[in-house]
Amino acid sequence: MGESFLAQKIASIEQELPSSISLAYLPSPMAVNLRLSGNTSNQNEIGAYGQRIAHELADYVYGFSTTSIEEYIYLKLKERKQKLVLIESCTGGYLSNAMTNIKGSSEVFLGGWNVYSDAFKHMQVGVAQEILDNYSSVSIECGKELLLLALKKTNADFGISV
Repeated sequence: MGESFLAQKIASIEQELPSSISLAYLPSPMAVNLRLSGNTSNQNEIGAYGQRIAHELADYVYGFSTTSIEEYIYLKLKERKQKLVLIESCTGGYLSNAMTNIKGSSEVFLGGWNVYSDAFKHMQVGVAQEILDNYSSVSIECGKELLLLALKKTNADFGISV
């Protein structure tokens, strides 16, 4: 569902836009920003389409400003006095880097693991060899196991496994 569902929803809205309003897709490694633009004379109409897109995609929208998703996560966790742990494989530490580039992130970010090889996943984090053998290191089963082990080892409130 995810990606194609979003693309279909946005495409249907985009087809209804008058020629005086344009929709730009601004992808980044962490999110896709959507920007509606047009003349100042049709700002109300632009705002109405923006609200419609936000309503239609409410489960996928995290904000309406220039705040990055990692800053948003940091601010929400700080507000709630909660902690985050990350366990990364294919991202090679990208998410940890994004979090540690936020001033004060140690208030919410406990740390994490960059576990690329099967052997490292097994030796350092404790993923059962059976999971690696039966499902592979890129399986949903392995991702879930990595997350559960990271949460157990750190007592974090939230975790992300990639």
